[in-house]
Amino acid sequence: MDEDDTNVEPMFDYHGFDEGYNIDSLEDIVMIEFWNIRDEYVCHFHFSDVNITFEFYNRYARPRGFSARKNRTRKSRASVLKLKNFVCHREGFRPQNNNGIGNFKKKPTPETRCGYSAMMEIRLDAPSDRWFISYFSDEHSHPLLDPRLTGLFRGHRFMSEADIGHMINMEKAKQRRQLPSDAYADLKYLEDQATNDPSLYFNYHVDADGTLYNLFWCNSLSRANYSLFGDVLPFDATYKRNKYMCPLVVFSGVNHHNQIIIFAVALICDEKKDTYRWLLQQLKVAMNGKAPVLVITNGDLSMKFAIEKEFSNAHHRLCAWHLIRNAISNIGKPQFTSMFKKCMLCDYEIDVFRQKWFEMVEGFGVENKSWVLDMYKKRHSWSTAHIR
Repeated sequence: MDEDDTNVEPMFDYHGFDEGYNIDSLEDIVMIEFWNIRDEYVCHFHFSDVNITFEFYNRYARPRGFSARKNRTRKSRASVLKLKNFVCHREGFRPQNNNGIGNFKKKPTPETRCGYSAMMEIRLDAPSDRWFISYFSDEHSHPLLDPRLTGLFRGHRFMSEADIGHMINMEKAKQRRQLPSDAYADLKYLEDQATNDPSLYFNYHVDADGTLYNLFWCNSLSRANYSLFGDVLPFDATYKRNKYMCPLVVFSGVNHHNQIIIFAVALICDEKKDTYRWLLQQLKVAMNGKAPVLVITNGDLSMKFAIEKEFSNAHHRLCAWHLIRNAISNIGKPQFTSMFKKCMLCDYEIDVFRQKWFEMVEGFGVENKSWVLDMYKKRHSWSTAHIR
């Protein structure tokens, strides 16, 4: 028990409780949008117990770049808790040993420690047996962390029981090579998003047992971008290397600022021809039948088959990034990779390309390599000279 008080004057006078600000459980807390809550509204909330109050303050801290910790308490003579302090996790400083001479207090600097002003103090209202905020301040004397990294703080490194259950179900689904059964929660999320975005499109495929196998979606912005920049369509499923073994397919493009934009995304259970055909059919429906002029893939045969069936007039081009990786792994000579890259990207005439190609393969003695022979057969799918 700490009988010490904070000696801080209350931030406002207590005028009773507003039922609209009751916080009685974690369910009440998760309904709050902490990104948007204004500091002056924080003091209107009141709580059923101290633990709920601390959870509220810690979740308030996360999007603002810090973590909370419990600090001082004050109890009555009958050992009844009357006051509690929550502060920034960097508040105060610790004694340090100076080569055995004894403990001394090193003066904190604004760059390393947080001043005592960042704090939330709660008091117990005896008649109602509820806790209200008597003082609140969000001033810090140190830089705050990027909100995207605050999950690394000890106070934010936790998973809820629902999240743990979700991970277990995903692990079980990995063994069955299908999307997890609780992925239907994702469908509910998309349905809710569609109420705010009427142009959001999504579709899914289930098997005879009702198990969700494939899921495709795109929002209104993605559809608008495709109508403007969808002539060239990179079609990538290399994001499959995750612990759930469910490939993530991304349909992307480049806008007039040379920025990557996303047209649509899909989760699939396998990479069969019929699966890719179903994806391209959904893309056509979502994009009002507009077909791309050029489709770029990594050379997967199932993708090639689906493109020929669904986008018969589109030119199929192999991805330059994957080709360069293949050149490195198959030949293993940096000079060859550099010359191969020039053959692929330089705007040569056909005769010049042929001359440079044979000079390269003969110079490195790889004219009989199966990968080199295969690449030459497919030159119309990757050589700028032939694609032009």
